Amino acid sequence: MVSGENTLILVVTRECVFSCPVCPIEKQKGKMSQRIAKKSIRLFLERNFLEIPLIRFFGGEPLLNFSVIKKVVEWTKKRFKNVKFDLTTNFFKFSPQFLKFFRENENVELIISTGDKKFPFSSSLFKLTSFSDRITFNINLWPFNLDWIGKIFKKLLHHKFFRFNFLPAYYFPWQKSQINLLEKNLEQIARIIKTFPKKIYVKNLATNSPFPLFNLAFTIDVSGEVYFGNFFLHKDFARFGNVFKIGDINTISEWKEINTNAQIFSKIDILKLTKIVFPKRILDSTFAVDKVLNNFCERLKT
Repeated sequence: MVSGENTLILVVTRECVFSCPVCPIEKQKGKMSQRIAKKSIRLFLERNFLEIPLIRFFGGEPLLNFSVIKKVVEWTKKRFKNVKFDLTTNFFKFSPQFLKFFRENENVELIISTGDKKFPFSSSLFKLTSFSDRITFNINLWPFNLDWIGKIFKKLLHHKFFRFNFLPAYYFPWQKSQINLLEKNLEQIARIIKTFPKKIYVKNLATNSPFPLFNLAFTIDVSGEVYFGNFFLHKDFARFGNVFKIGDINTISEWKEINTNAQIFSKIDILKLTKIVFPKRILDSTFAVDKVLNNFCERLKT
């Protein structure tokens, strides 16, 4: 979970070159403009923070709007101190220009999603080995790729990448046999992590969200609408977008103008909404795979 107090999520585009069957994002055309991105960051960072603020670039595939990301990071660094960034990508739009940008910006963390068997193990990826302390791999756990996740995990370790986040397909139908196979694979990965000679960082151990998949952080959509949490991005939650909308960057001049009262969603209220949105079998699958993931994390702690 990323904190709603110190984190701003910018949905710089909802576009993506793929249509993964488990991806919950409602795809749309369009890219966030520099104006909206800069104003969002400026208003957000003019507040007081107890921790170092984090700007998170999200999508879609954020690298489809790399020109804006690059200019916004450079602009922010000139005006604000002690700001961190991260960017979640599937790596298929990686370019020499991005590699140069990543090398020059030590306050940017890269989160690379893996799940498709076509994941590009390439010379471009191996050029990042020297920056492995700033790279986390999302190991996407899908019902139909469980025979492969152990192989990619071992391959990444072989190439000296040691930071991981394990992300099951939530709000998706899993069969009992698939959940059992997920548990078996995670048990094997846990054994590797606990016996590996070098410390392996598992991001799941540092997160704590009451809602599988979703973050309770300020989120700004492509055209500037401000939401509390990123629930609205899910295609099944889209019709309830106004429930989470708390403002619009285009019409405010200070962050305090955002409707902070709308931020107060209790756990029970959101759980009620998920029961409206999703069939019981989908929710049962979600909480079953989440339990497997939690057991995996507990195993790593002991």
